Amino acid sequence: MLKPFSFILLLLISLSAQAFVINRVSNGSYIKWQSGKVINLNLSTSNLDGLSSANVQSIVANSVSQWTSKIPNQVKLFTTNDGEFSSRNDIYFQNNSVFFSDPTIVASTTMLSDINTGQLYEADIILNDSQHTFSTSTISKKYLGNIITHEVGHLLGLGHSQILDASMFYELRKGQSLLHDDDNSGVRHLYGTSGLGTISGTVAGSAGLISIFGAHVIAFSLQKGEEVASSVSDSNGSFVINNLPLNETYFLYVEPLNNLSSLPSYYSVRKKNFCDSNNSYKGAFFQRCFGSDRGHPYGIKLSSSTVNINVGYVSIKCGLDVSGDYNLSKGSSNSINLVSQDISNHYIGSSSVGFFNSKNIAGTVVFDDAQDEYSLNLSQHNLSSIYPGKDLYLEVQIHTQPFFSPLRVKASLDNADYMTPILYPSTPSIPIDANGNYDLDIKIRIPMNLDQSKNVFSLKLFPESLDNLSYSPYVQDIFTVGKIHYNEGRHFYFMTTRLIEKVGIDYYQVSEKNYGSLSDNQNCMDASGTYKVVANTVTTESFLKKSSKKKDDALPLACGSITTTRGGPTGGGPGASLVLTGFFMILALRFKSSQILE
Repeated sequence: MLKPFSFILLLLISLSAQAFVINRVSNGSYIKWQSGKVINLNLSTSNLDGLSSANVQSIVANSVSQWTSKIPNQVKLFTTNDGEFSSRNDIYFQNNSVFFSDPTIVASTTMLSDINTGQLYEADIILNDSQHTFSTSTISKKYLGNIITHEVGHLLGLGHSQILDASMFYELRKGQSLLHDDDNSGVRHLYGTSGLGTISGTVAGSAGLISIFGAHVIAFSLQKGEEVASSVSDSNGSFVINNLPLNETYFLYVEPLNNLSSLPSYYSVRKKNFCDSNNSYKGAFFQRCFGSDRGHPYGIKLSSSTVNINVGYVSIKCGLDVSGDYNLSKGSSNSINLVSQDISNHYIGSSSVGFFNSKNIAGTVVFDDAQDEYSLNLSQHNLSSIYPGKDLYLEVQIHTQPFFSPLRVKASLDNADYMTPILYPSTPSIPIDANGNYDLDIKIRIPMNLDQSKNVFSLKLFPESLDNLSYSPYVQDIFTVGKIHYNEGRHFYFMTTRLIEKVGIDYYQVSEKNYGSLSDNQNCMDASGTYKVVANTVTTESFLKKSSKKKDDALPLACGSITTTRGGPTGGGPGASLVLTGFFMILALRFKSSQILE
């Protein structure tokens, strides 16, 4: 049995903000359950919110099963309704507000683990229904499933994600009851059930190839049009993104870890001031060093023959890379090179970065350019002959929101056969995704005409600054309050095209850009002011009151995690050097009505 502790060790064990991040003890070991350990969870359904026991059981069981289907450990859920007890894993509603140091806290997860190995021995999920009302409606932010799914991720050892749609994102959002690919990748990596494909490499800066610690590396899927998984570079700059589906193409986006207050102390020393005049490096896409590749993110395709790809050195960037042709065509039409070919194949597609220069006049963002215009010309290629019998479309995707760019793009598409241009979105309102969240990204599917001469289209993009809506609830719901941690002031967008076919109601890829042979950034490194930084493995010890799971014993809270340790019995063993971690990276209500996972 685990006995009460007389000392507390306060560790700022961080929960990473933009990638799946795994919690660690001070020496860097992962916090996780022992391989093969059966994890018994005891659920008390009694609550002040009027939720029936049956509803609570069903919602909790669904959240737990999503996670446990990804790991080898067996997880058993029991409904006990006898409250909370020491030496077991409990999920329960807490109706004593004194238990929580801050009324904004919606739920918390506490964990007892070995300070040396990170092995978990006990964990509890505590729901604050003395100050918050939980819901059984899936369209509510406070849907119980959103909160439980997030907290079970902590219970298994995951920290916070900075992927906006991940269940482990540190702010409460609609749709968090369902696991995102980033959550899946994280828990599979933690418990050794990694499969599928991987992309790895080394993030560095300057011609000296100095490794970057704490860079957040995102894999963005061309096919899905979203961030699917991520990783954080370690002290040697290395990163590995796991569990990537095969037969998809990925773009790497590299940026500094942000919102350090939600990160484990392991990452708390992250630096980013590696550019001229002590400026921070910026988020940027991985591209090859060739001049013709500037502003064209490189696509990395995983397949059964190339399951694991190491891209080599990836340079951080001090500015925004766009193509020379794009810069020269600002204010006029830019022709996108949609087609390349070799002896036997045509490749149809593109990838590019664009931007809108802006200035602030009396508190209002004003753009220098009214629009960006692109010519999409496939009239020189007989697509129906190259791809016979297919119902072909050119798909155009434009993304801003996943990269926290404060830009909303509106688009119009014109063609000689159109009476008037088609607008995207078709209405002034901001579209809503399947989870009920605002979705700024644009996806256009243009049907190809059998008469190839008619496959010429004019695409215009119009900027709208979200900075002008900074006091609107729109922005809080679009980016969540967390946008303030990113300080991304550049109004940029990422655009891709590819050829697809329609079969029934579904669409399948027919062709994409030929990105050429992979080569890394050794010969075009940026950020000449880069210096070496290594992870923080130093802890600070404080003597505090012992804590327990009793309702009248308030856990001391901090911005980070609270860890209780004691020296174990002589000779070591499972009771030695234990650590009790209270993760209050939790669901909080701050900045008016926005819910934040701290």
